[in-house]
Parts: sequence; structure tokens; C-alpha cells
Amino acid sequence: MEQFSTSDFVGTQLTAPGPVAVCFLATWCPFCRDFLPTFAAAEPGGRFRLAVADISEESNSLWETFGIEIVPTIVAFEDGRPFWRKDGIGGYGLDERDLAALRSAFEKGPTQRARRAAGE
Repeated sequence: MEQFSTSDFVGTQLTAPGPVAVCFLATWCPFCRDFLPTFAAAEPGGRFRLAVADISEESNSLWETFGIEIVPTIVAFEDGRPFWRKDGIGGYGLDERDLAALRSAFEKGPTQRARRAAGE
């Protein structure tokens, strides 16, 4: 699994190419620690890559850049642009159902996502 830092982002754009799902997490968060093995084992099957961005420090600019209020939060990117997001739930985090929704978002493909975003 790839690891990203603030230097891998320019604003809300990810500098890494292709489809990537990034889990923003903090080492002090018990829900992140519980979810990370599930996320790492998600096996995207070549449709997209998995990555983590450790935002443990309050001063990390990615908190504000992505408006993250709770961790873990997953943001899916295609060619650097975010197109899907799932924020953790306070007192719970994320689970396998959220990963199923992530897989579904990637399966729709960029054309279908663009049409839906345009309201077609």
C-alpha cells in the first residue's frame, strides 16, 4: 500500500496518476487503527490502488484542504481529481460496507461518474 504526505497533493489534487483510494488517518485514532487492516486487505483487483495519508498532526494542512473533521476518511481520486468520499462516523469509524461503496464508485467508470455529476 502506498503512503502519501502533504507533498503528494497540490490543493485538492493528488499528484499520483491513475485511480487511487486514499485513507486519511491518524495514529492516535482507535477507529483508524481498527479500520486500517480492513482497508489494507480490500484487494481492489487492479481497478484502483490503495494508499494512506497519515494526518496525525493537527498542523497537517490536509485536514483543512480536504475539510476533514473525522478520521478515518476515504477519498477516491482518478487522475488526480477527487470524485468520491466517505467520512468516518463519530464513535464508529468506517467498515466493510464503506469499502463496498468505494468499489462500486470505481466500477462505474469515469464517464458514468461525469454524467451523474452533471445531473444527466
